[in-house]
Amino acid sequence: MVYNNNQDVRRMIKRAAAACDLTLAGLAARMGKLPQELNNTLSKKHITIDDMQTIAAALDCDLIIDFQPRPEDITK
Repeated sequence: MVYNNNQDVRRMIKRAAAACDLTLAGLAARMGKLPQELNNTLSKKHITIDDMQTIAAALDCDLIIDFQPRPEDITK
């Protein structure tokens, strides 16, 4: 999936938390944070790799970042 902004990342994190039967408040608790702190992290303009790794660890997931070539424009 291509993520274009932090809203996309936030939705992905919410889906991953739901798959673990967690709310964002439950995820925050697993991270040792208050729900507002997690919300602030997810609302920042730039979410750091460290933040993403911490969230992934709390979800018992691996964080995988991949570069994919864009499809060629066949109309050229």
